[in-house]
Amino acid sequence: MDAIILGTNLVVTFSLFGNVKLVPLRVFESILVVAIFFKSLYFLRLIGEIAPLIDIIFTIIADIKYFMAIYLISQLAFVFAFYSIGKNQM
Repeated sequence: MDAIILGTNLVVTFSLFGNVKLVPLRVFESILVVAIFFKSLYFLRLIGEIAPLIDIIFTIIADIKYFMAIYLISQLAFVFAFYSIGKNQM
C-alpha cells in the first residue's frame, strides 16, 4: 500500500513540472485518494471505539465477494444482450 501511495504521489508531483495529459493524471490522482483512504482505515483500527466497526466493514466486504462475482457476470450478460439488440436495430 505504501508503494502505491508513494508511486502515485510522485507521478502527481512530477506532473506539476511537466506537460502531462489531464486524463491519465486524473486516474493516478483517483488511485492515490483511494489508497490514502484505505490506509486511514488501517490507522483507525488502533482506536478502541472504532476498531470493531472497521472489522465489521472488512468482514462484510470479504463475505460479499461471491455475490459481487455473480452480480457482475449477470450484468455483463445483460450488457452483451442489449448491445447485440441495439446493433441489430441500426
